[in-house]
Amino acid sequence: MTKGEDYSYLIKTINYLSEKHKISFFITSSDFDVLYSWWIKRIPENILYESIDIVINRWYKKNKTIDGFKRFSYEVRKNFNNFLELKVSPNYNTAENEEKKTDDLVSDFINSIPELLNPNGFKVCSSSL
Repeated sequence: MTKGEDYSYLIKTINYLSEKHKISFFITSSDFDVLYSWWIKRIPENILYESIDIVINRWYKKNKTIDGFKRFSYEVRKNFNNFLELKVSPNYNTAENEEKKTDDLVSDFINSIPELLNPNGFKVCSSSL
């Protein structure tokens, strides 16, 4: 992320809460820490906003008021983990993915050996590794 994106992310989140739900409160240092940790983790805004909506609806039904961003932390973490489990994040890597990349490289190398160097016509299929 580039310089200034953290500020933009924080302001957008605060504005979303204020404009959509008409909720405002004094931003404490712990609120700032929560917001900044979400930005550091690169939690997509749509996951963040969806989580905020869920928590506000839940608290509204209980006639409770939101007094800080820490109230959203559990829901944001839960939804972000679900997002990562779907393996849809561009930054999401697993050992399985890395192993598959290595297997593909080996297959490509062996399959590109010229016939003169490979008289038996040995071929490697990625599924056989």
